[in-house]
Amino acid sequence: MLISITQQDIDFGQRGSCSRCPIAIAIRRKIPRAGAIAVSPYSIRWVHDDVWWDAYVPSEVKEFITKFDAYCPVEPMEFELCV
Repeated sequence: MLISITQQDIDFGQRGSCSRCPIAIAIRRKIPRAGAIAVSPYSIRWVHDDVWWDAYVPSEVKEFITKFDAYCPVEPMEFELCV
């Protein structure tokens, strides 16, 4: 599933938040019925229809998270969320 992180996601994302970061916002847009979403450099997890899903975190996403949380500039990007 292709996840697109937009400039708006970056602008409204919260640093240090696993559920309100730009990646979580982009996932929620793609999976609107998802319940909890938790994003970290080690895992991307969300609940959908009472089932927890866990996805691999690509290296470019780990770098994005690290930079965003450190107040470094980040740009919109796309990545494949493999379930």
